[in-house]
Amino acid sequence: MSVLWGTLAVLLAIVWLVTVSDLVRRHLGRQRTIAWLLIVLILPFAGAILYWVLRKPEQAGGALQRPPSS
Repeated sequence: MSVLWGTLAVLLAIVWLVTVSDLVRRHLGRQRTIAWLLIVLILPFAGAILYWVLRKPEQAGGALQRPPSS
């Protein structure tokens, strides 16, 4: 049973780290980033799930896009 809890803890830590790194990487503005970081730090698993559910998809404005092939 302890292997199960250890695996679950590692998976939750990975989800938490990916969430924090995504928050820092995205340009949400200072206040929104700080607010989300506080939510994720205070409620680690629930905050991470909320962030991924409520997060808006990234715009592809900065990346070069290939023209459609015909």
